[in-house]
Amino acid sequence: MHLLKLSALSSLLLLGACSSNSSLRGDYADLSPEMVTPLNINTSRVVWAGQVKNIVNHEGSTCFVAVSYKKDPANRPMMNSSGDGPRFIACKKYEYPNKDLVNRLVTVSGPIISLSSDEKGLVYYPIVKIDDLKLWNTPDGSAMNLPVGFNSPGVNVR
Repeated sequence: MHLLKLSALSSLLLLGACSSNSSLRGDYADLSPEMVTPLNINTSRVVWAGQVKNIVNHEGSTCFVAVSYKKDPANRPMMNSSGDGPRFIACKKYEYPNKDLVNRLVTVSGPIISLSSDEKGLVYYPIVKIDDLKLWNTPDGSAMNLPVGFNSPGVNVR
């Protein structure tokens, strides 16, 4: 009986591990941030990876600017990326402490909702409404737990 309980628990843990990035799989547009045009707004869902460079907390939401990185097959940022890719902005209705995200590697998924320009109007950054966010710890690709209510690795928060 004890062996049966242990087997059932192992199966549940294995299922949870297999689905940890399932929210980042699916039907997403094969667009990089520099490929976005006004035609993609509200029609394209993407999965992008990058490194957070700046955070802005608005009342009830957090937006961050990230430099895009190439992704591995599991949608994790590739550590051998140059880090000088195009930038994108990702936003979620939740205020998140700045210090915990700056310079962290992230993977986000969600719809492209807008384009934002720099102060001179010369460069445009696509804005993604975050449906799913994965915050990666280290070069080995391990994930970091986020506060309840924002997201945690393997959990789809909408």
